[in-house]
Amino acid sequence: MYEVEQKFAVEDLAGLRRRVEARGTVVGPEVVQLDCYFNHPQRDFAQTDEAFRIRVDGDRNCVTYKGPRISSITKTRREIEFPIGDG
Repeated sequence: MYEVEQKFAVEDLAGLRRRVEARGTVVGPEVVQLDCYFNHPQRDFAQTDEAFRIRVDGDRNCVTYKGPRISSITKTRREIEFPIGDG
C-alpha cells in the first residue's frame, strides 16, 4: 500500500469548517493514538527518511514500516502495516 499525504495552509479555519459542514460532513469523535518509534542500530531511519513504529489506538495495536518518500510534491511513501496482539 502507498500512503499519500498533502498539507495545506488554511487562513480561515472557521470558514473552511462551515463549508465542510455545509456538505454534510460530521466531525467524528476525538482519537488518541500512542506511537513508539524505533531505530536500527546500524541504520538511522531519520537519515534514510524511513519510519518503524508500534501504534496503540484504543484496543488496536499495529506495527508499521514506512519507506522513504517517493514524491516531493506529496508525501507519498510505501507503507506496510499489520495488526499485533496485546503484549
